[in-house]
Amino acid sequence: MNDHLLEMQIRAMKKVWAGNDPDGDVDKMYIPAAFAEAFAKEIALDCAGICEAIWNGNKIEGTMNNAKAIAKRYGIAKS
Repeated sequence: MNDHLLEMQIRAMKKVWAGNDPDGDVDKMYIPAAFAEAFAKEIALDCAGICEAIWNGNKIEGTMNNAKAIAKRYGIAKS
């Protein structure tokens, strides 16, 4: 796995372990490395596609701002 993807995976896992666990299943969690890598690549490709579409003059998620479009797409937009 790419070093950057691995670092991101570790940061995410630390947040999950330290965070809220409404389902009570964090201690049972197992995510195969192949899945984590493929999932991360899909997200990166989607983000790249958003940027490319905006650079080509298309509004994505109602905006021409890359950061806002990506945040909105992934449900992390503040507004």
